Amino acid sequence: MPMTLDQFIAALPSRRKRLPGVQSCALCRIPLQESLTGCRYTDKGYVCSDCYFQELSDELEQFPIFMPRVHRT
Repeated sequence: MPMTLDQFIAALPSRRKRLPGVQSCALCRIPLQESLTGCRYTDKGYVCSDCYFQELSDELEQFPIFMPRVHRT
């Protein structure tokens, strides 16, 4: 007999603990799967692509990349 959605959601935390070698994102704690969530290593540990690019965009706002201007003399 298939599980209902409520049964699946209730069983999910215990099943995640039993999965060997599955890491979670250091920031948002979702389980990492390379093809679905991405898996990038940073100084904070392994993070998903969403968290990685969110932090990257925060850094770019502090230190924007711009084209150098050529001054004519």
